[in-house]
Amino acid sequence: MNYMAPFGLEIDFPTGIINPTAKLSQRRLSDMRNMYSDTTAVERIVQQEGDRLIYEVYAAELPEEEGQVLYCTTIIHPGQIGSEYHMTKGHYHTKRDRAEVYLGLAGEGYLLLQVEDGTVRSVPMQAGTLRLSFSPHGPAMLVTTTGRLKRSGLASYLSIRVVSQRSLIIRNS
Repeated sequence: MNYMAPFGLEIDFPTGIINPTAKLSQRRLSDMRNMYSDTTAVERIVQQEGDRLIYEVYAAELPEEEGQVLYCTTIIHPGQIGSEYHMTKGHYHTKRDRAEVYLGLAGEGYLLLQVEDGTVRSVPMQAGTLRLSFSPHGPAMLVTTTGRLKRSGLASYLSIRVVSQRSLIIRNS
């Protein structure tokens, strides 16, 4: 790991925005067409409303090298696609033994964890909730919002070089 000079960033808890210079990524409905079970609702929303913003990720710009503690905030905009709430795309870590810490900053939702055999665990999240996601086999993770307010959260994890996106579809029952 290369030496880095100490620095500080500010996280605005109510909005979830990292300042001064966090990298912004946005996911729109067209990016997540295959994530929702009601494909008819997806197409109807895209045609009637345009390409709806589902969530934003503000990531601290740090080297993705072994030993770094990376972090980001995720802001999920309120809404539903058919009977499913807005959610993040979900992922497995390429280094499957790496845990991730989630801190709810605002709003309400769930942290959904799925292991490879299909078992799903739903963990409620709200402002001030701290959760650790860990399984020896590394669960797939995604976050949903269930309220009328934006849901934001902070995630922190050891550098894993690459986070692999998988098509996780965990149904809202």
